[in-house]
Amino acid sequence: MKIRDVMSKDVQVARPGDTIQEVAARMAAAYGSQMTKLLDGATSAADLGEDFGAGLSAREVDWLVTHEWARSAEDILWRRSRLGLDVSAADVARLEIYLAAHPAAQTGEPRTH
Repeated sequence: MKIRDVMSKDVQVARPGDTIQEVAARMAAAYGSQMTKLLDGATSAADLGEDFGAGLSAREVDWLVTHEWARSAEDILWRRSRLGLDVSAADVARLEIYLAAHPAAQTGEPRTH
């Protein structure tokens, strides 16, 4: 899959004015060549799942939990990124609820490929 396959000027995500291109640029800087695996099969922002604010999607959270051993909202929003600067308290709460239900976040075992 090519990164351009998931980019569309018509798709708005994250904060008002953020496009999938801006989110993809952030993800490319954070994940480099792993981004194509992270986005595999995605053709729109909807394919990335729930948006936890600042363009942080459920797909990205799943990747962080299963491939980088992230276990908490704080870990994801502050240690692995600075997305905590751009999310609301409600976004953090939704992320914490999502992580509490995530099997890999509970077991401490990363998924291996």
